[in-house]
Amino acid sequence: MTALLATFADSNLIRLALAGQTECFAVLIDRHKGAVRRRIASMVGSPADADDTSGRTTESVASPVGIPVGIQLSYVDDSCGY
Repeated sequence: MTALLATFADSNLIRLALAGQTECFAVLIDRHKGAVRRRIASMVGSPADADDTSGRTTESVASPVGIPVGIQLSYVDDSCGY
């Protein structure tokens, strides 16, 4: 199912995630985590801080709309140069 979801537009994934389809939220996070982490890494001093802040960012997006944040996500992105 995740392979099929990966073909969906962000707007459709957001709509489905808000309707309770947490796997859609995971696909969105996976799709954008590298860009989010790179941006955060450019603003903070260390890779560990970038990882921590990326995780907190995910929680701050997920929690208000009722998406469980227990989804295991990895924020380490080798393209960041760390």
